[in-house]
Amino acid sequence: MDAESIVKALRLLGVEEYIVQVSEASVEQVRFSQNSKDLNSIWSEHVVSILASVGSRVVSTSVQQHLVTESYLEDLVRSLKASPENPNYMGIAPNSGDRSFVHEAHLDVDINDIADALVSGALEGGAQRAAGTVYRRDVLEETYTPGFHGKVRAVSLDMVVRAFRDGDTGQEQTHVGPEGTVDSRQAGALGRRAGETASLSVPRKKGEEGRYTVLLSPHVLGNLMTYSEGFLSSYSVDTGLSCFIGMEGKEVASEAFSLWDVPQDRKGEGYTPFDDEGTETRNRALIERGTLKTFMHSYSTGRKHGRESTGNAGVLYPHAWQLQVGPGGRDHEKILDEIENGIVIGNTWYTRFQDYRSGTFSTVPRDGVFLVRRGEIKERWEGMRISDSVPSILRNVIEASSDMRYTRWWEEISASLMPYVLVDGLNISRGF
Repeated sequence: MDAESIVKALRLLGVEEYIVQVSEASVEQVRFSQNSKDLNSIWSEHVVSILASVGSRVVSTSVQQHLVTESYLEDLVRSLKASPENPNYMGIAPNSGDRSFVHEAHLDVDINDIADALVSGALEGGAQRAAGTVYRRDVLEETYTPGFHGKVRAVSLDMVVRAFRDGDTGQEQTHVGPEGTVDSRQAGALGRRAGETASLSVPRKKGEEGRYTVLLSPHVLGNLMTYSEGFLSSYSVDTGLSCFIGMEGKEVASEAFSLWDVPQDRKGEGYTPFDDEGTETRNRALIERGTLKTFMHSYSTGRKHGRESTGNAGVLYPHAWQLQVGPGGRDHEKILDEIENGIVIGNTWYTRFQDYRSGTFSTVPRDGVFLVRRGEIKERWEGMRISDSVPSILRNVIEASSDMRYTRWWEEISASLMPYVLVDGLNISRGF
């Protein structure tokens, strides 16, 4: 069933409010390992997401489009009418209009050439071998609510390259939106950075536990912000799963730290002109110079808290579209030059929270963890873990770099634009 047919069927079944979204994606993938391409795939994905309500009863689902039939919708509405009332549900935004945002395919590139350039760049940077993936997505998304109909078509590309040399690694990743640019030269530079990190020749040692001044790369920062953005959702505040409860309008970070949601940045893959209920998005400060400016709201959560929607629906769980940490005044190399005794961390993964209320977490650094003394990299450390809390890190940000990178990786980093940040007193523990 197409979107219009689904809407008509839901109305006939007595659904009062609804959001019907149909996403049709064409995806190309090139995968490479051992310096050679080993997989080239093309496939399509047609997914339907439905949120439906009767009074304060709500149900939501996401399913492959070919599975949506009249009987499927009848079962869905039967489940809806039997569900308990949700006292937190305040309705869907009464937007009206018909909007179409169609971006032609500016990313007219051969992803095989991009993959070749990533490998060549990694080898030029000193790696012995390289692995990674390149994805090109062409997505048409159509959204219906009782008062809104919108279409978005956008082409995007994301890539990751991991370089290896004698057991050491380096990794780089990026994403490009409908108005971004990418070519083999840029991909080669990405590969070279990964190769240079993997091949940096310094002694390899087990790291020492302690609190350090640490320069976090855009990839590390992107990971931490991806896992932490839920703390700024009004849903997390309502359910008691945020370390920022009661902190709106108060200082939650150092003055050197600002965090924005930038859905209108068309150069990034996270570009989104309107949210799930048709509210127009706009670039918005969540934390500005250390002060928490606003939590993210849908129409429903906004009504509950006496606020307007921030254009971040998910009706039940408002969320960010594309995060950006504000830049500073110096590039990261100048910041690195002034580190007397500290660490540089190139990437991280397996971020896990032990306590959402305090924001306490641990994560495993990788792809370049280096001891720095008097501005020079002296040792490559292994077996380390970051064990700290989000509020502590934000309060101890000393400086952000002026150079920024679009970064996205797997489920570890959502589409974002990040600088390097220098953090004081970051707790480093022994991982293994």
